Amino acid sequence: MNRRVIGMFGLLAMTFTYAYGQTSQSEDDTLLEERIGPAPTSVKEIVYSNNCQAAFMIERNDKFLVMVDGREGPVYDEIGKKSLVFSPGGEHVAYVAIKDKNMFMVTDGLEGLPFDGIAEGSPVFSADGRHMAYWAQNKQKWRLVVDDKEGPAYDKRAEDTPIFSPDGKHVYYAAKKGEKWYAVIDGKERGEYDAIAKDTPIFSSDNKHVAYAASKGRTSFVVLDGKEGPEYEAISKGAPLFSPDGKHMAYAAQKKLKWFMVIDGRAGSEFDGFAKNSIVFSPDSKHIIYGIRKGQKGHVVYDGKEGPEYDELYTMYVFSPDSRRLAYVAKKDKKWLVVVDGKEGPGFDSIYRGTLYFSPDSKHIVYAAKKGDNALVIQDGQAGPLYNTIVAGTPIFSPDGNRMAYAGSNNENKFVVVVDGQEGPPYDGIIKGTPVFSPDGKRVVYGATQDDKCRVILEGQQGPEYKVIYNIGFSPDGKHLVYIANKDNYWFFVVDGQEGRKYTSILFDTQIFRPDGVLEFLAVKQGNLYSVKQRL
Repeated sequence: MNRRVIGMFGLLAMTFTYAYGQTSQSEDDTLLEERIGPAPTSVKEIVYSNNCQAAFMIERNDKFLVMVDGREGPVYDEIGKKSLVFSPGGEHVAYVAIKDKNMFMVTDGLEGLPFDGIAEGSPVFSADGRHMAYWAQNKQKWRLVVDDKEGPAYDKRAEDTPIFSPDGKHVYYAAKKGEKWYAVIDGKERGEYDAIAKDTPIFSSDNKHVAYAASKGRTSFVVLDGKEGPEYEAISKGAPLFSPDGKHMAYAAQKKLKWFMVIDGRAGSEFDGFAKNSIVFSPDSKHIIYGIRKGQKGHVVYDGKEGPEYDELYTMYVFSPDSRRLAYVAKKDKKWLVVVDGKEGPGFDSIYRGTLYFSPDSKHIVYAAKKGDNALVIQDGQAGPLYNTIVAGTPIFSPDGNRMAYAGSNNENKFVVVVDGQEGPPYDGIIKGTPVFSPDGKRVVYGATQDDKCRVILEGQQGPEYKVIYNIGFSPDGKHLVYIANKDNYWFFVVDGQEGRKYTSILFDTQIFRPDGVLEFLAVKQGNLYSVKQRL
């Protein structure tokens, strides 16, 4: 889009993109609207970028087109289902199109080469958005196309590839030619294998290493930077795994019906079974934990030392952010318990999945559990009151770790939010995604429903009622409370209790907070699509 200076937001001069020339500005210069174009109709699919762009797939006269920022692209017979995608930074948009029985990759409105077919799940962008890859087929042969350059032909492709390295400079894929599989990194084939494991390879976070599991005949091994490791009868699923700093690698392997943990190429003591997906490195990469089975009992191994035996292990292993503390879930005497820093907690009928975690400052730990027909939250070993259920997505800690909040339902089928141990008033429901703490942890907000009306509660104070409320949260600096509301069939943002300009609809997923203190989003008014910039 073209850019020109159009005015001031407060004391800040800003340059905006105006492709269509129609703009409106509030009298106090706090809000600016740019008309992108007519609001699209007959929309089949919408995708959003993370820089406030929207792409629409539109059906018109039995044909299909894509509209981006108000600009209509070419018309096609079909557009690939779920192929419409923005690059991570929003600089590019791509999709698969079909015309005259040929398939094309369309990138930023430009058609690529025609093919007989393009694989589902295409395209794939690198994390930096600079590179794009997809599988294409001609005459029953598959080729990987990277940045519009075709690779060699293969008979079969690995559906979980291609995979880019974290820095986007390298790309891997696996493909079969004849009876053999090949690992291809940056266009160079490696090995002739009978099989290559799914979900591999993995690149290290520092981009210096790449590893994958493969097999020849009855032997399996891990290939690290092109070198085959020791041979085993099997390699565990999801392996190998790099430490966060990329300096260590671990996987579980089997030989003669016994399992071993292989860390940095060295096999440890043998055991009878391995708990899948249980290998976890600490955030500082100095520690490792995994689950094993000896006989009929499970053990957690921490830095090579076996812990006490349990009847069963649950794949929930958690390090504190400072890497000094450890927690996991285990079963003993038919009850599930949480072990924190080597000390067992009380037994429960179950532990809620995804609720066990440490506070950001590593000083506290929390989880939710089920006890009979009741549910409760346990923080630092102290059990809270009993509820019927604990609401998904809670409990949560404040960013500074000093506060904790969760939501639960009581025996009257009412929902309450508990903040720092204090129970709030009952409501018919709690709005999804709340409660939310401000970045400094000093304020907490949540949304609630009562008698088919919605309201926001900030630090215990109730806001006005609306028909619908969405996207409740704070600005990144924590100074402003922002959410989307609907009243009298109009949508608008509410900022610090003040209702903004009203629209026919707001594209919820386009909301972004810019570093210069501007809230940007897309909205529809009077049949037109607008890019709206509101100074907070």
